[in-house]
Amino acid sequence: MELERIVDKLEITDVLYRYATALDTRDWALLAQVFAAEAVYTIGAHGDSTGPRAIGAKIASLIGGYESTQHMITNPVIEIHGDTAHVSCYLHGQHYLPDQRTGGNTYEMGGTYRDEFVRTAEGWRITRRVLDVAWREGNAAISAEAQTRYAESSG
Repeated sequence: MELERIVDKLEITDVLYRYATALDTRDWALLAQVFAAEAVYTIGAHGDSTGPRAIGAKIASLIGGYESTQHMITNPVIEIHGDTAHVSCYLHGQHYLPDQRTGGNTYEMGGTYRDEFVRTAEGWRITRRVLDVAWREGNAAISAEAQTRYAESSG
């Protein structure tokens, strides 16, 4: 049983890392693979998104216009209960967009993801994710610029 628990924790951790990789590579198909069909993601003031497609669209609208991002996931705490799990982990997100009009090229944030997972036939998937932002630093204006840039390029 202990070996199965270790394998489950490694598989859940892999989902957390695939999520970050999907964001930073803008691989929205990979992003869809980390969420269950009924998943709900709460992103602060941006509200809830339900289902992998809506979650991907929301995230793309928020970060797709940056030139580059880097999301680091650390300190996962995983509590497994049969075929479900409660997970929390830290996030450090760095966002880069050269835009001399707004006073700086970077915007960073740190916080905690609070997740619920379920074991599916395809492996562990996130069914509920809440992002609690603890701090922000840098030029927040590039966030709005990145969102405008993404909307113009996809519209």
